[in-house]
Amino acid sequence: FVDLALEKNPRARVVVQMSWTIFDTGLTGDRIKNNDERDDKKVADIMPTQVGFAKLIEMQVAAIDAKLKRQAVFISPAGYAVLNLRQAVIDGKMPGIAKQSQLFSAALGHAKPALAALVTYVNFATIYRRNPIGLPPPKTFNGTLTAEQHQRLQEIAWQAVVDYPPSGVPLPAAAGQ
Repeated sequence: FVDLALEKNPRARVVVQMSWTIFDTGLTGDRIKNNDERDDKKVADIMPTQVGFAKLIEMQVAAIDAKLKRQAVFISPAGYAVLNLRQAVIDGKMPGIAKQSQLFSAALGHAKPALAALVTYVNFATIYRRNPIGLPPPKTFNGTLTAEQHQRLQEIAWQAVVDYPPSGVPLPAAAGQ
């Protein structure tokens, strides 16, 4: 896909979404059996699996960029943002969401509205290299999330993107951007 994109537009930027691990353990390990088991998880329990998953993506992207002799592929750190959101829930810093299981629809890890909105903001920030804070809520959520929730999700998304160098989005020099 990268070759095709660059053939049509030599200045193209390709963005790959790093997702979050399924069952909180990926394809190996002691999988959760039901969504409620997430409520007992600590981010530190899940982080090693996410880091391992990220490293695989990073290696593949690095190989593509090395072949091209430039950075053409960027990684949208949705997986890390999801863990940051889960930590916010654990810490009581995500308005209206008291349990991690409220973010997912099943043990596999499909997203409910708050998680889907977060990933939307992470991808926006990575693709457009712009801070999503202040964007109006996407209409697709039909008011299921409050303005306060959207703002917190935008903050979490932006921080995840600027903290992850393979996103290609540096933290702006001006504070609060």
